[in-house]
Amino acid sequence: PVTVVANYNPAIQMYLENSENNGIDNSGNVKMTLTGGRSVASAYVNLTQNSGTDPVIGEFVSETLLSAGVEGSYQVAPRTSVTGSFSAATSDFGEDDLEGSNVYSTYVSGSWAATENFSFGPMVQYIQSTSDNSGTRDAWQFLMQAQYQVAARVQISGSLGVDYATDSRDEGSGSAGLTGSFNASYMINDRLSWSGSVLYVTVPSPD
Repeated sequence: PVTVVANYNPAIQMYLENSENNGIDNSGNVKMTLTGGRSVASAYVNLTQNSGTDPVIGEFVSETLLSAGVEGSYQVAPRTSVTGSFSAATSDFGEDDLEGSNVYSTYVSGSWAATENFSFGPMVQYIQSTSDNSGTRDAWQFLMQAQYQVAARVQISGSLGVDYATDSRDEGSGSAGLTGSFNASYMINDRLSWSGSVLYVTVPSPD
């Protein structure tokens, strides 16, 4: 079967001071999913318009982010599955003195269900980010990831690994560092849920 889901989320922003920055932020997405006997494939497009104070430059900015991608998974065995994805994203600030960026990423991962509640497996990810003010950064990430169903309504997941990157501003020289994440979610009821995440990663900085 094929399913198509579309969402639109407006957000009204109002400021007690600097009321000239009041406005409506918009975000929306469309996702199509094809489900087979052992496989699931999907394609999506997201468009987000955000405004706010950038903590790095300390200025009020408006950003448009467009992203699209495809992803799929295949059940190799009752407890083993593989997943792959490719995505592309571009951001634009609409101002001459602020530069957007282009990000392309792809990954392949495997997962083995040790128990009904616990699964883990490796993941290899490649990310290329380009921007006029930060150059081009190519990064390979080699991770081990795990998911655990703590209770019927509580789930946690995490990953830890090595990030190896080359930067065009450093004449292609490479550097390695740690990367990882921790995520938790709680299903409060059938209509309300809470989720949080912590991410540690190296990103290119402006000149």
